Amino acid sequence: MASSCQTIGQIIGIFISTSVYINVSYYKLIKLNTYFFILGLVFIIATVLLLFIDEEKDEDNDTLGLIETLKRVKQIFVNKNIRQFVGILLISQIGVIFFSKISILVMNEKGLSQELLTNISTCLIPIEVYVSYYLSKSNEKLLHNYLYGFCGLIGTAILDLILINSVEYIPRIYLIAILIILNSLKIWLSLMCFTGVSGFFYKICDSKIGATYITALNSVNNMASKWPGIFIFSLVDYFGYQSVGILSIIYSISFYLLFEKNLKKLDLLENDQWEIKNMTEVLDYSSDKEN
Repeated sequence: MASSCQTIGQIIGIFISTSVYINVSYYKLIKLNTYFFILGLVFIIATVLLLFIDEEKDEDNDTLGLIETLKRVKQIFVNKNIRQFVGILLISQIGVIFFSKISILVMNEKGLSQELLTNISTCLIPIEVYVSYYLSKSNEKLLHNYLYGFCGLIGTAILDLILINSVEYIPRIYLIAILIILNSLKIWLSLMCFTGVSGFFYKICDSKIGATYITALNSVNNMASKWPGIFIFSLVDYFGYQSVGILSIIYSISFYLLFEKNLKKLDLLENDQWEIKNMTEVLDYSSDKEN
């Protein structure tokens, strides 16, 4: 299995390589859209091949094949509490994307250099380390902490939008001071959200399938932070950053008001309410396959 995965990984790596495209494009052998089509096809074929490769177990019997892993993931989402939590999580960051990704680009266009913004972020690394350490001690009412952080981020988003529209009128030294203070607040509040959600994952994790459980939830969380960009970036081109910024704030406020009670209820559920039921068949299947 290991050698098969390595081979597939090497094939994908070759096609992903930009140098390959540059070389074949130089001789006019392929166009960019064709290259992306082939790249997507390779990913699909490689994924399908993994379904038919038998996974070798290690001494601790920790490794699972793709089909067995998918069976376990499917069983995770049978739990209605997890489905509710995941559904809320997937739409939680739609209003955040603009201020985490696009507002920086707008500031660049208005004269703030990327070097300046990078230097400010670098100077704030000690604050990020301290806040991460401080928040890691929290182990109760984790989604409550997430909501506090999310509410605070709405406030910083409003300040961020005001700042974007006022960059040209603020003296440089004051602007740097404002950016340091605002970014410090963002770090604190963003880490409150991150540690709240991540800590909650580990709190509700069912030990019967711990690694699969955590991986599935983290994958959903990563997806929640990526997929809104598909249309948010396009909306900025059509309607401008000011309109999208205002809509993002309205969405975040609406999300908070709609789902605050739901998240607080989920936060107070006992751990047995998150356990994966009917896992016997999946676990027996894995055991029979090993024997």
